[in-house]
Amino acid sequence: PPVVSITTPIAGDNFINAAEAPAVTVSGTVTDIGVFGVTVFATSSGQSTAPVNATLGGQIPNVTFSATLNLSALPDGTTITATATDSSGNQGSTTRTVTLDKTAPVVASINRANSTPTNAASVQWTVTFSEAVTGVDAPDFALAATGAVTGASITSVTGSGATRTVTASTGTGDGTLGLNVPV
Repeated sequence: PPVVSITTPIAGDNFINAAEAPAVTVSGTVTDIGVFGVTVFATSSGQSTAPVNATLGGQIPNVTFSATLNLSALPDGTTITATATDSSGNQGSTTRTVTLDKTAPVVASINRANSTPTNAASVQWTVTFSEAVTGVDAPDFALAATGAVTGASITSVTGSGATRTVTASTGTGDGTLGLNVPV
C-alpha cells in the first residue's frame, strides 16, 4: 500500500479555533509509484466530514497532496485522516490528532484576593476562566473606580491555565475599585 504522511501541523499548531474551522488545509506526501488519488476527512465524536479529494502534485514516487476541510459542523476535538489509493486499489492511510476548540472561553468568576475594605497600595483579584487561556495580559482587564479614586492602574497579570491573578495599584482618594473583563 502507499505510505502516507501529513507533513505540516494543521493550522500551524494543531489547534483549530472557530475562525480557522471553515477552511483547514491538510497537506502531506505519499510514497508510491502509482498513486491514484488521496482523500482527506475529519472525524469527531462519531461525526465526520465528507471525504475531500486532495489536489496532487510533486513527482512520483514522492507525490504531495493538499486538501481543505470545513470542520465547522464537527464538535470540539477531532482527528484528521488522509487515505491514499494506488492504481492497483491498495490503500494506505495516516491519522493526525488535532484539537478543534470552537468554543471561546468565558470568565467563570472574579474574586477579590484581599480583604475588603483596605487602605493597601495594591489589591488583587483571582480571575477564573471556563478553560485554559493564553495571551492574557493587563489590557484584557479594566478597572471600575467609584468615588474619588484617581490614578489606579493594573500593574501585573500572573498565572497560567484557567486562572490569573490581577494586581492593581489603588491610586489615591476614597472609593471602590472593581475589575472588569471587557468583551
